[in-house]
Amino acid sequence: MEFLYYLGPGAVFIALLICVTGIISFVISSLSLMKMAQKKNIENAWLAWIPAGNLFILGKLIKTISIWDKVYENAELILPGAFILYLAVNQVVLLGTLASLALSILVFYSLYGLFKLYAPKKAKKYMILSILLPGLGASFALYRIKDVKLV
Repeated sequence: MEFLYYLGPGAVFIALLICVTGIISFVISSLSLMKMAQKKNIENAWLAWIPAGNLFILGKLIKTISIWDKVYENAELILPGAFILYLAVNQVVLLGTLASLALSILVFYSLYGLFKLYAPKKAKKYMILSILLPGLGASFALYRIKDVKLV
């Protein structure tokens, strides 16, 4: 029973670390998306600070989503729509898991499209970083490309 004494503080530390990391990731990615939206004169760039709103801004920045050989227009509607759909079904056992997976894949494809747009030579590196370090990896990549000027 002595191990429980050590498990408690360690679990609290890990939980705090995850929370702090999540907050840092959110602030960096929101700030980066907002700055990118402002540079492209996208109205309501402040939406980058709101869940689903940040997906709208991401969609406005990339305009289309390319998945395999198909290109989908209106990314600014598809991404927040997928998020809202996920919220609607996330408590259903299997359906919630599938919706979470589908949303993650959609966001990863969208991020890759953004990375290809702003940093074509580093897009694969940024994508791998985003997958291996969820949250922090994408935040770092967004921060790195936020000042890039598109033609």
